[in-house]
Amino acid sequence: MSEAQLIGRGARYYPFAHPEDDDLPRDRRKFDLDAENDLRILEQLHYHCSHNPRYIDDIKKALRNVGLIDETARKVTLRVKDSFKDTDFFRRGHVWVNRRIRNARDEIDKLSDYMDDRALDYGAFLSGRVIETGAFDGDRVIDTGAGEQTARTMSLTELGVSTVRFALDGMPFFTFERLQELFPSLRSRSQFITDIDFLGGVTITLRGRERHLMSLSPADRLDVARFALRKVEGTIKATKVDFRGTREFEPYMIRETLTDRTLKIGVQGEQGRPWSESEVPGADAIDLHAEDWHVFDESYGTDQEKHLIRFIHDHKDLLRKRFEEFYLVRNEKMVTIYSFDSGRAFEPDFILFLRERGDDAITTIQVFIEPKGRKLMPDEQWKEDFLAQIGEEFELATLFRGQDYLIRGLPFYNSSSAAAPAFQKSFDALLDT
Repeated sequence: MSEAQLIGRGARYYPFAHPEDDDLPRDRRKFDLDAENDLRILEQLHYHCSHNPRYIDDIKKALRNVGLIDETARKVTLRVKDSFKDTDFFRRGHVWVNRRIRNARDEIDKLSDYMDDRALDYGAFLSGRVIETGAFDGDRVIDTGAGEQTARTMSLTELGVSTVRFALDGMPFFTFERLQELFPSLRSRSQFITDIDFLGGVTITLRGRERHLMSLSPADRLDVARFALRKVEGTIKATKVDFRGTREFEPYMIRETLTDRTLKIGVQGEQGRPWSESEVPGADAIDLHAEDWHVFDESYGTDQEKHLIRFIHDHKDLLRKRFEEFYLVRNEKMVTIYSFDSGRAFEPDFILFLRERGDDAITTIQVFIEPKGRKLMPDEQWKEDFLAQIGEEFELATLFRGQDYLIRGLPFYNSSSAAAPAFQKSFDALLDT
């Protein structure tokens, strides 16, 4: 059906970057599972036609056939329990998050700030040997070069300033505007080409016949210059950091942040099952509705996320012995934090709040927890590294009279991997805080 083809093209047409998460791909749908996100409108196509039920049914059928309608998905609502809303923590408490800010480059004034090693290896030129083959004769090697293979190391500017400038002109990355963004103190492109702190300090090692290396043709010089500039461009792109996460965390009211959430989930697998239907061992013996420490009235998630809930349940007596109150919150796109080094967005799956009342103040420990399948751990190691940094480097933007706050991050949780002892050790340390 031509209408279905038109809708299909429109549904895939508009790639865009998420304003707060550079890690999400531009050309993929981002909000299928976040039914309340305002940006979902950018991923929707509103198709208007006259009221004709049969025609509309035909279009729906065609869209199912091409995979644009997922009949296995459904909407579910997670509600904050009334018992939690009645607590003083819900009415007056805070959740602490940091911000992502643009990385100032005021202190970057030389190429080595991006590129530790400016010695490049071009490799070998052609040997100068030609193999001539006749129709009835064997192969005959004609040696057009002289001497054995040797190496020559030269600075990029030895290729000729005009050659380097011509190569730069053909590469959009090296506009003067871009260079000034990268190096705020740079005065001109000529300085970038010749100054020892910039391209003037780049060296290239060439290999080939000595006669060739000592008399490079203009084409050879341009090819080597382009090679070097591509290396410089790639290294800058790989190492430059446009954003960073602040070490200062700011408070947001719990009652405004922890709200009822509507999710769109698939019905297949553990993630599509509510807690009461979970196949996680022991889950059927836990009534989440009756557990006041579990903030939401239901739980959807992966097997490891549900194992984490069971872990907290199994340790609830120890937690109650150590703290007056504790609450576990499933973070359904309510809280985003940003890595200190690169500003990468991270939504930890759970936040555990631990509260105790002292003689002079109420202390609240906010703990970020991320259950993780074993296959995903290597690719997301940066998240665990960030969680480890938080407890050591966080700062509070605001101080409240009579209230103390601590922020912690735990290692990845996995119930059946080598990560379990590290998580248990860090969790036990919380009880000794």
